[in-house]
Order: sequence, then C-alpha cells, then structure tokens
Amino acid sequence: MSTTETTTDPDTLLSIREVADRLSISTATVHRLIQVRDLDHLRLGRRTIRIPESALSDYLTRCTVRRLR
Repeated sequence: MSTTETTTDPDTLLSIREVADRLSISTATVHRLIQVRDLDHLRLGRRTIRIPESALSDYLTRCTVRRLR
C-alpha cells in the first residue's frame, strides 16, 4: 500500500486536523468534543492527541439521527 492511500482500519490513529477535515469542522470543535468526553482519544505525551478511527466511527453512530416511521 502506498503512503498516499487511506485506510479504514479501526486501529488507525487520526490527528486532530484529520478528524476536523473529515467532519468539516474546526480543530477547536474537535478539542471541545474531546474536552466534554464526547470523542474518545489517546494522549501520547504532553501535547500529542490521536483519535482512533473506531472512536470517530462510534461518535458518528451516536450522533446519527434516525428517521421515525
């Protein structure tokens, strides 16, 4: 696999910027989601935060509005 290909492996770790880009929101909003514990994350060192792709998927599932029949 080349380095330009993206994967959907649930263990893939995403940066704050990558999550913001995928959701079309600001990085500040991603930080806010982390702060209020709506989005699970990993802290690697003092400044590095990564979001597992599975955590992003779980968040999107929780936020999905289902249509009533």
